[in-house]
Amino acid sequence: MKLEDILERAPELAQDRLNHWNSVCQSGGSLTAKGAFVLGKTFEYWDRKRRAESWRACQVAGEGIDQLKAEAETQEKDAKLAFALAYLEFDSSRLASN
Repeated sequence: MKLEDILERAPELAQDRLNHWNSVCQSGGSLTAKGAFVLGKTFEYWDRKRRAESWRACQVAGEGIDQLKAEAETQEKDAKLAFALAYLEFDSSRLASN
């Protein structure tokens, strides 16, 4: 999978990682180090995404508020890219081991 595809599908792929983690927890299993790393990036992305969505829904305007909204957007984009890069590495290593 290409980086561009992962970025486009980031919300879906992040949800897949969260669902996988949930099933691993319920079965008493554990994640590999790479799986745990991707999960950490997944949580970071999900958190930043929710924060940015909250700011986008905010109807209040003003210099300070606008700055916070812009920062949330930037943090979301950065976290999305970090997740996508981690997912790309995880996906590549998973394919190489099969």
